[in-house]
Amino acid sequence: MKNKEASFWLYNVLKQQMNVPVLGPEEPAINRIRNQYIRNIMIKIPNENNLSASKVVISKILLSFDAIAQYRSVRVKIEVDY
Repeated sequence: MKNKEASFWLYNVLKQQMNVPVLGPEEPAINRIRNQYIRNIMIKIPNENNLSASKVVISKILLSFDAIAQYRSVRVKIEVDY
C-alpha cells in the first residue's frame, strides 16, 4: 500500500534528520475516512529545542517527500499541539 510505504519513508527520514523522539507511523482506530487512509506520525520536540530550526528541518523533509514521484498522491497534514 502506497500510504504505508510513504509513511515509513517519512518516519525514517524524520528520525534520521531530527534528534528528537519520532513515534509512529500508526493507524488510528478509524483509519479510513471517505476512502482516504490515515497514518499518524508524532514528533516530540522538547521545550529546550529551537522550534524555528525544527520547523525548517521538517519543511525541507516535506519538500523532498513531495519530490518523490510515487508519493505525489499522498497528502501530508500537519497538526501542532502544545
